[in-house]
Amino acid sequence: MKKKPLPLWLRAYFQIALLGSIDTSVRMIVISLSDDRELLVRFYLDSEASDDIKEDIEVLQVEVDAMTSKAEALESSESEIIVTQLPLKELDTLDGVIYARKER
Repeated sequence: MKKKPLPLWLRAYFQIALLGSIDTSVRMIVISLSDDRELLVRFYLDSEASDDIKEDIEVLQVEVDAMTSKAEALESSESEIIVTQLPLKELDTLDGVIYARKER
């Protein structure tokens, strides 16, 4: 299945919102945006999410939503947390990778 490119504004908003707030347990963050403007944010972690990480995820989504203009407004925003040890190259990147930590 061919992936559609993410809007540049959405990538930029995530990069701004993520500055200084990525926990060491986060391996990769990927997103998809449907034609109906439904956002899915998936967090791949190497361990169970702490309450602090869950709060950071909520704050991230609020910040991204707050940055959108009326023309960019999202209909909905959902997040998923997946704990996995699979190599990053084997994980589903949805429509695009927003963050990936360096792993050997």
